[in-house]
Amino acid sequence: MQIDTIRRQLSRLNREIAGEMNQSAVDLSQQSGRGDADFLYIYGIVGGKDVGKTTLINQLAGAPISPDTDILDEGTRAAVAYCHGDDIVAVKERLGPPLQDRINFVTHDRRELQNVVLMDLPDYDSRFDSHLAEVKALVRYLQGLIWITTPRKYGDHTFLEQLVTVAQSHENYYIIVNKVDQIEPASSLETIRDEVVRFVSGECTKRQIQPPHPDRLFLLSAITPAKYEFGRMRDRLIRPHTAEEIARAKITNIRAEFRRNLKRINSAYQLDHHLDLIDRNLDFIQSRIGAVFGETYVQAVSERLAARQDSYRRISKVVFSQRVKQWPVLRTVFYPLTVIISALGGRLGFDPKKDPTEGEASGLGLLRGNGLSAVHQLFQIRDEMQAAFPDLNEAMGPEPDFPKAVETHINALLTAYEERVTEDLMRTTARPGTIKRFFVYMPLVWFPFLQPLILKLNAVNWLEAPTLANLKEVAVFFVSLLGSGALLTSFAFLGLFYGVLMMVMYTRVVREVQKQGQQRFQDLWYERFLSELAETLAQPIVNRQISLKAKRSRLAEIEKGLEGAVDRLEAGSSPSDGKSDSG
Repeated sequence: MQIDTIRRQLSRLNREIAGEMNQSAVDLSQQSGRGDADFLYIYGIVGGKDVGKTTLINQLAGAPISPDTDILDEGTRAAVAYCHGDDIVAVKERLGPPLQDRINFVTHDRRELQNVVLMDLPDYDSRFDSHLAEVKALVRYLQGLIWITTPRKYGDHTFLEQLVTVAQSHENYYIIVNKVDQIEPASSLETIRDEVVRFVSGECTKRQIQPPHPDRLFLLSAITPAKYEFGRMRDRLIRPHTAEEIARAKITNIRAEFRRNLKRINSAYQLDHHLDLIDRNLDFIQSRIGAVFGETYVQAVSERLAARQDSYRRISKVVFSQRVKQWPVLRTVFYPLTVIISALGGRLGFDPKKDPTEGEASGLGLLRGNGLSAVHQLFQIRDEMQAAFPDLNEAMGPEPDFPKAVETHINALLTAYEERVTEDLMRTTARPGTIKRFFVYMPLVWFPFLQPLILKLNAVNWLEAPTLANLKEVAVFFVSLLGSGALLTSFAFLGLFYGVLMMVMYTRVVREVQKQGQQRFQDLWYERFLSELAETLAQPIVNRQISLKAKRSRLAEIEKGLEGAVDRLEAGSSPSDGKSDSG
């Protein structure tokens, strides 16, 4: 993956995160230029007015190549590039149009500065905002940055803020404290050095950028180059720079650019902190939902539900009908009686005095608890969330329609409750065994036929052996049992018998429904209803969590892709190898 592709991905992700979190997008720095395509090492010289930039440039060149521009209005108005006459074409190619049209090019013949370009950047501490914008546009094309300050100006926060925006590695910028001769008798050079290093390092740490190496700090006086550290500084900067060194500087700047940009994004948006807040908020919701709608609450609702005997009646009727089907031979006898049994059993098994009022029978009426409605409780929990996690108030979104949501969830809960209890009881219904079937089927033969016939046989005056008259009497009696009157009497008795039997069955079903119903309701309350209430509160937060986790993953992928791209660039850091990724 090429460097510019990663830049575009990071920039796009930066804007997306900023939009989602309703913040201004982070100002990302960018290192660019074809530092691997030529033999130039471009230093940007930055500093405020009256720090002696012009004098220092002339001293580095060993001749006056820069006119004195320390005037009282804007200071250095536009960037000035001081380059050897043989390097002018390469410098312009490096910068490219239209940027080269905004720079003043000053050529010279100083052999010491061949291959090295000194670019005097606009004064950052002037009142003109355009100067800072110009600096930002130019620093991406540099290999090194030279900050010139004075003992009285090194604490200038304007520069420190500007330093955050540039894409230079801490390995590629220098700090020059000029005019130390003005305070040197009062303070030793080591005291000045320690104070500057300590201050700048502390400020860089606050801004999450690496401080400069101490050996890149020089104390000098440009007007007296023979004293202090001017000579060491000049030897460090004014020398031939190899193509490998130029490419290596560019690579370190690119690596620093991305690491700094990633730190800026993490610092500005605090994704990990925000995701941690979301996790804590979700735990808070679960905890508060469990506390408010916990055991005492569900017990009260369960008791109120028990008074809603219409649910029990529906369940009992379905389960009873299913059990009746287990007697296939007697269905024709049972089915005409099921309606009667359900009606009579309903009156015997349920107390009409316990039926709730119309308000209590409704979904929302069921959920009254502790003198408050469920909707009111949810609004209280939301208020607590907003007070406990103010940084997430925006992520919580607009106020949910709690009345509609609660009514939807409680109605779905009641439907699921009836289905669950019915399914459980029907699943546990076993086919009657042999003994049960015998005792149920036996009355169909016993009462209409066997019992009367046995009684008749016992009443017949039998001689030593049955006579034809005896058999005829028994046969006539047996035929009489098939008469309409006898059968009607028998079936009336059987109806009463089976009616009582079915009443017992129905009463047993009612008891099972009432016993299992309360347990199943409480199970569903915890398994389903409370989780749905929590989801109603948490859904906007969960959406933000999912989105931010995805963006954090993309950020990690970009970081991984960056490391691979820079490693490949570093492995091929010769002038001919790195062009495809040079940006």
